[in-house]
Amino acid sequence: MVAGTLAILVRIAVTSLVNYYWAVPLFLGIPSSVLLERFFGGSVLAFVAYVASMNLLQGVVDVVVPWFLAFKVRLAEYFGTW
Repeated sequence: MVAGTLAILVRIAVTSLVNYYWAVPLFLGIPSSVLLERFFGGSVLAFVAYVASMNLLQGVVDVVVPWFLAFKVRLAEYFGTW
């Protein structure tokens, strides 16, 4: 569980930076500062909170679903464990 939590925290940090500096300008074709003004009232913190919440949700799904399949559905018994 510690590894999953650490992975989610790293994911949040990396995706916040990547979205701000690379993805927004590339995919939307506008500077990040324009996006901040239009949708987040010029607040970098609001942008980071939005990106973090989306990635937190996805990270939890990425950790919980495989755990559920492996141990509650017992797929680990068919394919082996460590």
